[in-house]
Amino acid sequence: MKLKKMDRELVDFPGTDIPPMSSREMMLLGTILELIENTGSNILTMDQIFEGYTFSKKARFEFISRLVKNNVIRRTKHSANAHEYTPIPKDTLQDCAEGVRIYPNLTRAQKFEVKKSFMSR
Repeated sequence: MKLKKMDRELVDFPGTDIPPMSSREMMLLGTILELIENTGSNILTMDQIFEGYTFSKKARFEFISRLVKNNVIRRTKHSANAHEYTPIPKDTLQDCAEGVRIYPNLTRAQKFEVKKSFMSR
């Protein structure tokens, strides 16, 4: 499977408890955090989160599942259409003391090494 450019890039936030993620995952996390702040509620639907994106239903679920698997958000089913999204990292992007690091065009093995170094911090 060939990865798109936004999935090949890895964004690291040194000095925070935010795990390394792809650029696309970072944009989706930003969208979720913005919706939580604007609506005042953690309960969101997929249509709210992916408004303006052109993902299929399967791709939407897989994309959210990536954030859950990487321990960026916690998702709890609230109703048939809505889930409760809770961000796990306590730090924010502004807390990144050393600046954001972007690693372009990493292979799967190189991504694993960067994520492994995050776990040892």
